[in-house]
Amino acid sequence: MSIGEVKDYLDAWTASQRRQFREQIMIQNYAVVDLSQRIGAMFAEKGQKQEILHLWDFFPDLFDAERKQFEDGQKDEELERFKADRARFVQRHNERWKNQEKGGET
Repeated sequence: MSIGEVKDYLDAWTASQRRQFREQIMIQNYAVVDLSQRIGAMFAEKGQKQEILHLWDFFPDLFDAERKQFEDGQKDEELERFKADRARFVQRHNERWKNQEKGGET
């Protein structure tokens, strides 16, 4: 084997080991999240928000892409909520304006 072939073999083996490690972490994380949500729900006070840590909080280098994807999704959801709230506001405002034009009460 040449040095290049050995390097390629070691790189492939390292990538394989990394994938297996990620899979193990993900499986264990699902179990932890499920248990923490259930236990937290049992002991939570009304109105108390519970924050659950994600994989990237523990392993930032391994799950950086997932963190970015999650954050982008959160931003998209926030934007959609904002748009919906704004549309409801505009609708209420327009209804009030129409009522005022017709001589109705506000």
